[in-house]
Amino acid sequence: MTILIASGFMGTLLLWATVCAAEPVPGGTTLATESDLPSLPPTGKVVSDTAPPKAVVGMIWVGSTSNIEYIFDGGNWVPHTPPAEQPPQ
Repeated sequence: MTILIASGFMGTLLLWATVCAAEPVPGGTTLATESDLPSLPPTGKVVSDTAPPKAVVGMIWVGSTSNIEYIFDGGNWVPHTPPAEQPPQ
């Protein structure tokens, strides 16, 4: 099942989420089931010391201690480095 979650401030965050049966992945995060969706953050982003226990593909977690942003790929939290700023033209 694929679900579109839309939310945001001054714009819209579109998050395509594939919802599968609960399946453990490294780090203790499991894929969210349809019944878990109401408990997930509406913006698709979590800031905390530890990875969320439930996630959907594309969900963002920011480690509050490390300030590193991760994106959940359905199996792992992948570190995400924002692109470098473009030099002035």
